[in-house]
Amino acid sequence: MIVGRLLAMSLAQDGPGFHCLNKQLFAMMTGREGETTAPDEITDPDIKECLEMLEKITDVQKRDQFLAKFGDWLADRGINPYRMAVADKESMKEMVIKYHVFYRTSSEIAQFKNGMDDVCSMWGMVTKHVSVFQPLFCNLPKPLMKQEMDRIIRYDFSELGSNARTSEDETVYAWELFLQDIEDGIVPTTMAELLSFISGAASIPPCGFQKPIEIHFYMQEDGVTRLPYASTCSLDLWLPRGQTPENLSTLLLKSVNESMGFFFNMKIAIKKG
Repeated sequence: MIVGRLLAMSLAQDGPGFHCLNKQLFAMMTGREGETTAPDEITDPDIKECLEMLEKITDVQKRDQFLAKFGDWLADRGINPYRMAVADKESMKEMVIKYHVFYRTSSEIAQFKNGMDDVCSMWGMVTKHVSVFQPLFCNLPKPLMKQEMDRIIRYDFSELGSNARTSEDETVYAWELFLQDIEDGIVPTTMAELLSFISGAASIPPCGFQKPIEIHFYMQEDGVTRLPYASTCSLDLWLPRGQTPENLSTLLLKSVNESMGFFFNMKIAIKKG
């Protein structure tokens, strides 16, 4: 129930979703049948062996061998296999899979749904809009691509034609190449890590950020190298003007890596406290 409440509160605040439920489980949780889970997706050794023996049933003798091994085991779990004919093996497989996916934990599932309904009747909303919520419960998030990053970024340019604008254009070119290098796997970081550095979130929220990420520019002082920096609360990123692709890549990688260390150390400090 607590997990349901926490997830509902996360979704109500534009959280990233659950991304871990089996599709058939989610379908049955929302009152639908859904596509039957493939046997090779099941890892429980007893269920796998049961399904494998069912698949091999071609005559009465093999059916009886199956019943001798799994008959009482299935009956203890609410499935009556003793009236099964050889031709019924597919329907029996479906019942075994449904038991494993849904019915064996149905009481816990009910608690989870009740917990979600405690927060703005969230589970009721899920059942009314299944197609909208299914990607948040079942599908693993797709890797963030450059095109999506480009879509959520705006630039705070200087006046067109100024020297500052020329230097900013050089940095934007280097920035675009850095994003492409991330997507191509050339540099040792990911788009999710870069987005975490800028926004604190490893993925774009389901409803998007409250505003575009805005990139500002600054001048490097003589003899002092200032790393790119960000404000996760205001979704602002500052990049140095007039950077070559190689220089900007080096600076950004250092910023991203050191920010990850900062957050890691902060978590340790919190746990120790």
